[in-house]
Parts: sequence; structure tokens; C-alpha cells
Amino acid sequence: MAQNSVVLKACLVSVASLRATAAGLRVERAQAEADTFQADHARELLEEREAEARNLAANLTAAGLEAVRLNRAYLALRTEIDGLVAAVPGATSRADGPEPTHPWEPQLRSLERAIHETPEIPPPLPRWAGLDDRREQDNANRIERQRRRGELSTDDQAKLAAGRVVTID
Repeated sequence: MAQNSVVLKACLVSVASLRATAAGLRVERAQAEADTFQADHARELLEEREAEARNLAANLTAAGLEAVRLNRAYLALRTEIDGLVAAVPGATSRADGPEPTHPWEPQLRSLERAIHETPEIPPPLPRWAGLDDRREQDNANRIERQRRRGELSTDDQAKLAAGRVVTID
């Protein structure tokens, strides 16, 4: 009887192992399908996220401006309270007043400078600089090949001589 229990346990372990392996294969297949879908529909997926990206950047900009506004109000109130403490007989603002700084002050000053330099956070959208550079380089290479082969039209040759960009689509 004990031997049957050992065999049964071994079978159950084997079944569990096979299930885990099968589940792992299903997960890998599903991930591959998701990756393929993402690659095939990347531009459409990016377009769907554009409004969210713009909205998020606008909200983050507003939150930064609000944090700076609140910090200014905090500093003004702290100064006012400090003055009131100093007006109390026997009290000194240094010993009895509020803390002279708060832990976030340096970062909020940095945020205020950053907002002054760049008032709006740009949305996290593609810049396409790499693709544009690659297209321009490919275009320049095609034009050069055509020029070497003598296949460049006289109109395109005139444009090149004038320093204008010739595009081949």
C-alpha cells in the first residue's frame, strides 16, 4: 500500500510539472502574440495614447505650478507668523518662531526655476528624430547613387546645384 502512495505522489508531481510546463508554453505563446500585435499596430497604439499623453503633461504642468504657488503661500504665511511671534513680549522669532525652512524648500525652488525656464512639460510623445534622420540619409544616398549613375533628372541636378533638397518618394 505504501508503495502505491509513493507511485501516486510521483504521478501527481509529474502531472503538476507538466501543467506548469504547459502553462509556461501558453504564457510564452500569448506573450509572442502580444508582441507581434504591438509591433504590427504600434503607430495606431501610439495615436490612441496621444490624448492621454497630452492631458497628463498638462496636468503635471498644472500640478507643478500649483506646488510652486502653494510654496509661495507657505513662505508668506511663515514670514507673517514669524513676525507675530516676534511681537509677543519676551519671544524671539529665532527660538520661538516656525522653522526657518522646510524639507522641500530646495526642491521647490529648483522646480520654480525649471518652470521659469520651461513653463510647460512636453507630452511624452515620439519625436521621430531618428526616423527622420534615417529618411534624410537614405534620400541623400539614393540621390548620390542616381547622380553617379547619371540617372538624376536635370531638374533635380539644378536643385542640387542650388543647394535645395531633392526628395525621391
